[in-house]
Amino acid sequence: MQDSDRLTLPVTLTMMDGRHLVGDFVVNLGGTVERTINNDMRFVRFCDMNGNERLISKDSIAEVEERKTAKIISLPTEGRLDGTDPYAVLEIERTATDGEIREAYLRRAKSYHADRFANVELPREVAQYTDSMSRRINEAYAILTSTARKNGAQHGSQ
Repeated sequence: MQDSDRLTLPVTLTMMDGRHLVGDFVVNLGGTVERTINNDMRFVRFCDMNGNERLISKDSIAEVEERKTAKIISLPTEGRLDGTDPYAVLEIERTATDGEIREAYLRRAKSYHADRFANVELPREVAQYTDSMSRRINEAYAILTSTARKNGAQHGSQ
């Protein structure tokens, strides 16, 4: 199974011997905890919190509890910027003035700037996300400021 075909489902397992295992079921895309437990397979692929994967016999599992994780908020898919709207990236209204655009850019850029996380070892996925957001913020600002220059007018000005 390739990484792009895998999905992790956060669970806490209570084993027949009383141990509790915290980690993720590793399943194919579209898989659910219920399908994973109720399918014909005798073993389930499990990844513990240290990243160690192993197969666990379903016969040794007494209880499965799904752990709730923070939901991923998807960005709007209208406009440019890899399917995202530059106004949404900067969290501003379409009527924002040049000053408001610049202020929003600076606020957002500071939130995701690499220097902010220089002394912290981030998980790979988080580092990729902050890098991606930083690039999106810069591109959104470039799009909005180049649009203003082309139009020869300020955003939101009458």
